[in-house]
Amino acid sequence: MKIWILLICLITTFANANDWQNIKRVNPKYPVKAIKQKLEGCVTVQFFINKQGNTQFVEPIASSHQVFEGEAVKAVEQWQYQTEQPSSQAQRQKVMLEFRLNDSEQTTYDADDCRAELTHESHEINAFRQNRLSKPTFGNSHQEWVQNSFAYHGVLSIDESKFLAKALVNIFKQFPGSVDEKEQAFLSLMNGLDYFGTLQQAELVNKPIDMTTTVTEPVIDASSLPITPIYQVAKYWHVGDMRISLDESIYQIIEERKLAVEFTISKRGKVTLIDFCRKIDTPLKQALTQQINAWQLTRLATPKNNIRTIMLLPSPQNSASYIDCDATWHDVEMSKIAEMERNAVYR
Repeated sequence: MKIWILLICLITTFANANDWQNIKRVNPKYPVKAIKQKLEGCVTVQFFINKQGNTQFVEPIASSHQVFEGEAVKAVEQWQYQTEQPSSQAQRQKVMLEFRLNDSEQTTYDADDCRAELTHESHEINAFRQNRLSKPTFGNSHQEWVQNSFAYHGVLSIDESKFLAKALVNIFKQFPGSVDEKEQAFLSLMNGLDYFGTLQQAELVNKPIDMTTTVTEPVIDASSLPITPIYQVAKYWHVGDMRISLDESIYQIIEERKLAVEFTISKRGKVTLIDFCRKIDTPLKQALTQQINAWQLTRLATPKNNIRTIMLLPSPQNSASYIDCDATWHDVEMSKIAEMERNAVYR
């Protein structure tokens, strides 16, 4: 049986791809499993040609059958290029590889399944890696979290990739309890962490994990964040979780004189109080600070960034109540909140 590997490698996406000429092209092996099943298919991989002419960050972006992806990546990882332009920069490209059992023009797969554009990421090789590793990972199960973290492996060395895989196993094993309890503890700790945050947790893996404490969050520089209206925050976090419980005597203070607060929400849902819109008594300040910083928010969608916002603290309806804030305290934002309050949109 003749086996044909067609490399549609002239389908590149970088305008200056001709700066680099391929000098070594290794054909992928035809997967034994695919041969036994008489399966044909195609794979499109994206990759960088680095300054040394080697391929880097090779990964599949589309395929007709997953069985072909591994061999396609292994082959392209061995390709080499050269250039006559000494100042040539690393270039990002894509290539389609087709696996056929004969040279017939008719195929048993749809090549459209393998047509894909480069992922919407940087074309600068260092920024590509940094941005990929800085992307937070989420999952609804331990298995889903690990699968979603595979994107990191595409820009890691073999040793880095092995270390990450081992670290994730050790972090999971560190938790006490049943498998389900370990999984929930793992998700509570790891959801929203990026590659670097994961490595920080790996450094603690030989230390006992105190399940009664929360995960240490990086300090957020609130001054670098724009103020996001609370109705936009509600797209990502359940604002119904932003509740307070106070003694009735204290509650009356914010029922009659409504109080606004400024706080940040990290990508993992950690709330940190920044400021109150007016000076308040110490007992009230302490009670509110403790409760706001302890909010556990339900994620509705994955936020791309940390959030800084302002909101009126929830309080019972009172026709005689009014917003009482210092005149210069975020005056632009507070005027919008006051208008929405008058129009009963804010609630």
